[in-house]
Amino acid sequence: MIVNFKELGGGKKELIESFKQVDALFVPPLLKRIKSNNKNYSIEDYIDKVNTNGDILLYLDNNLIVGFAAVYSNDFLTYTAYVPLLFVIPDHSGKGIATKLLTRIKEIAYTKKMKFIRLNTWESNKNAVNLYIRNGYKVLSKENSNVQLVLTL
Repeated sequence: MIVNFKELGGGKKELIESFKQVDALFVPPLLKRIKSNNKNYSIEDYIDKVNTNGDILLYLDNNLIVGFAAVYSNDFLTYTAYVPLLFVIPDHSGKGIATKLLTRIKEIAYTKKMKFIRLNTWESNKNAVNLYIRNGYKVLSKENSNVQLVLTL
């Protein structure tokens, strides 16, 4: 089941714990990326920023967070939504959770009149690149081992 974090009325502690559990699986680690521009910036600050300016989607299985995604749909100059984060806990990968999260992201972006959804991933993360391509994203550019993909709505 996918829920928007805004609808939970709390649960930040559980979300922070989920981020910490998967931190080392990101390259570079998620917490390091979050703090890259500001050493005093915390995971709580990141959650608040995304929750204020975008949406955090949680995929729950028996009330446990097993997948999450963040999306900003507030660029009304280019009408481009941006996905800075999408992740599924390894034990739950291959079950269609990421595709369901991408579908919900698409619905949110469309509702907010976005024309495009953009995201980045590492070129070495073949599973992610293939997932995005299977879901209609096109490679926009490749630079420094980073792949930028875009979906036209």
